[in-house]
Amino acid sequence: MIAMQGLSVLALWLRLRWRVREEQAHCRYVVAIVDNLPPGSRIQERRADGSSWMMTVADIDECEEEDG
Repeated sequence: MIAMQGLSVLALWLRLRWRVREEQAHCRYVVAIVDNLPPGSRIQERRADGSSWMMTVADIDECEEEDG
């Protein structure tokens, strides 16, 4: 019984680890895309699980003026 629970925990940990690595790779992909977009561009993503997000690339000069 304890061995089965241990295997279940191990399977969950491996699945979580795989998911985290997948998200990290996706993050690097999105950053690479955004880095190459001109200011004012918009990017939107809709995932298979139904989640979505949208980002507008700001001009760095405009951000510094707002902060300062």
